[in-house]
Amino acid sequence: MISLAWLYQQYENLKKAHEEYLQRHCWKHAAAANAQPEGVMCSTDSKDNDKSGLCILGHRTSFFAPKPRLSREEKWAERENELLDIALFLLEQEGFAEFSMDKLIRNCNYSKGTVYNHFNSKEDCQAALCLRGMSYFGELMTRAYDFNGHARERLLAFHFAYSLYSRLYPTLFMSVVTCKTPGFQEKISHQRATNIVAMDIKLFALAGNTLKQARQEGAFPVGDELDEIALTFLNWSTSFGVCALTTTGFDTESSRAIRQRNLPLMAANLMMDGMGVTPSSKEWDYNKTWERIAEEVFAPELTMLKQNQRLAMAPHGEQ
Repeated sequence: MISLAWLYQQYENLKKAHEEYLQRHCWKHAAAANAQPEGVMCSTDSKDNDKSGLCILGHRTSFFAPKPRLSREEKWAERENELLDIALFLLEQEGFAEFSMDKLIRNCNYSKGTVYNHFNSKEDCQAALCLRGMSYFGELMTRAYDFNGHARERLLAFHFAYSLYSRLYPTLFMSVVTCKTPGFQEKISHQRATNIVAMDIKLFALAGNTLKQARQEGAFPVGDELDEIALTFLNWSTSFGVCALTTTGFDTESSRAIRQRNLPLMAANLMMDGMGVTPSSKEWDYNKTWERIAEEVFAPELTMLKQNQRLAMAPHGEQ
């Protein structure tokens, strides 16, 4: 006679086998422990739920949760964001040179035709990731400029946001450089090329508006050589250069020394002192401003960074 204990053991064996199957045949679930997709299966925090399994990215999920009705456009966007999550993981693991469409296809649950419907080349996929990153940085920049401080402090918040972005998403941060090369531009779709240009204009205008406000407030002098376009470019390029070198680490000994200094703050103060932005770093304690920006504007991101967790991406990177 079959005992209840034997039946229960068989049930446990089947459940374990099913979870192992999902881990082997779905995408590498351990790769993005915090990149929760939206879709068929809904997350649950209960680890004791017997009706749970592992979704494509390794989260415990309920197979019995209701599936929301999505429009055709929403399904397309959901699938594309899932593919971009996978592409980002592959880029982080293997680098830009080793990334390919074949690897993306092998690591997703979609056919080759479906993947190529979204991206016509690996460059096109990387361009979509670039747009996602630019959109996310734009959100950080907007929050930075809402900081409650004087004009120079709000400019300093821009440098903080850029430094934070480069640390949260170093691959997306560096993807901008790759996407701007002529050979790369020739291999991406016309729509994405247009979107990148539009996003560039939007972000540059956002950075320029803050400088314009600072000038209107009398924070720095007016001069023919200090036009807002040039100042915006110099302010941005200084921040990018510091972030790029500190992110990549150009040499081991220097990297150790760099980690002991707040180079983004030092560079911002040197730049703005040279521009004549007041109050100068001798007249104002910008170390305290930096700490205030961290606490008042970017506390959630810094907490997740300390915990070595990835912040969830903005779902629509090409708005």
